[in-house]
Amino acid sequence: MNNQEAFTAVVRHARSQKEKCGSHDGIKCWYRGPENTDYKGMKCFIGALIPDNEYEPSWDEDRGVNVDDIYIDVPTLENLNIGLLESLQVIHDICDIKDWEDKFEEIANRFDLTIPK
Repeated sequence: MNNQEAFTAVVRHARSQKEKCGSHDGIKCWYRGPENTDYKGMKCFIGALIPDNEYEPSWDEDRGVNVDDIYIDVPTLENLNIGLLESLQVIHDICDIKDWEDKFEEIANRFDLTIPK
């Protein structure tokens, strides 16, 4: 996967899911929604890029496991621009959903990517 493919996958995922994958109080975001919650089956932007066989549930058990902590250990992510991945994680975790499209445009411009239709 290259940077454009990853960006396209994240934007399409965000548009399809239309909500964050995290605790209701907004304190914790998850790569994968916990089984016994309303978030079962949901994924954050980075989680959407990680195949099941490369995902580690411990990332969601510990607080503060960011993409820069794991990307070298995830073959699917290791060749992607870490700045791009960090930017996508920030959009998911911090930005309001209503601002996602504007943020995707900013990222596309910064990393010379094309926004998917």
